[in-house]
Amino acid sequence: MTKWKIATAATGVGVISAAIHSKSNQKQRLHVDVKPPILYVGNFNILPVIKTCFGMLPESLRHQILLAAAAPASRSIPRDRYDILGENPYTIDEVKPGVWKVGYDRENHFMVNQEAKMQARMLGMDIGREETAWRVMQGAEGFGRDCSAAAHRDIAYARYWDEVEKIDDKDVMRVAKITENMIVVKLNNGSVMLYAPVKVHDETEFGQFLEKLGKVEWIVAPSSEHTLQLPAIIQKFPDAKIIGSATAEKKLNYVNAIPRKQFDFDYTSEDDLKRANEILKKEGVELFYIKGDVVTHSLFSIAHNVALECDAV
Repeated sequence: MTKWKIATAATGVGVISAAIHSKSNQKQRLHVDVKPPILYVGNFNILPVIKTCFGMLPESLRHQILLAAAAPASRSIPRDRYDILGENPYTIDEVKPGVWKVGYDRENHFMVNQEAKMQARMLGMDIGREETAWRVMQGAEGFGRDCSAAAHRDIAYARYWDEVEKIDDKDVMRVAKITENMIVVKLNNGSVMLYAPVKVHDETEFGQFLEKLGKVEWIVAPSSEHTLQLPAIIQKFPDAKIIGSATAEKKLNYVNAIPRKQFDFDYTSEDDLKRANEILKKEGVELFYIKGDVVTHSLFSIAHNVALECDAV
């Protein structure tokens, strides 16, 4: 795939960021200086051109382009340790009775997926550019020489792997691994809630643990950004009630991932959030929508006195 094709594939994310930046400028300035996103092809920042062209399109077409770019298409869903190596991708830690943190090892799609790599570069994660390396070194130097030396080595290491066109499967879990966290909650009535769920392999220890724990009756998608894992989990538990944002619902409906075509509760709606809490408070869970988060629509939760967050910090 050529750089121009990859850039085209990343356009949706670019215009989302550009649109947000534009709307911020039109309504009111933020209290901090926010640098506009960039998207270089060679030495040319093409994002202003994309933004101008995008603004000339009909609103309905812009909406479809944004959904096509952000929806969890099958080609975008990252593989995990089990998919790649046949090894257990989960670690299960009991936080307190009734609450478990489940670590899930998967490939970092910003390193292995060419479209995602282009998106990361647009958001400032382009380790090949001197400006990015300078920011890393500036941050490290405040912690002393040892930290500065480590940052210098890390930059060289990251640049080496960034230039590898395709990382071999045998190396992915060593150099391009990310651990995602899901929270499993045993509710007071004996049923189970999955907060920020990840893919479940039935044949693993975690799959067996979850099956014995109880019926999964609730799926909580606490961010409009983290939707890649949701199609598989909704398919696995089609009768579970889903709590999520309106934006996440649109993204999932674009790929026909919601059997009922809508979430049971949209937590960005005050009425829906109130109804959900009326049910869940009796089960040991309370939900809090972080109003003003226009990017991820983060949902903060408390389960059996344990704080749960996604994209809030």
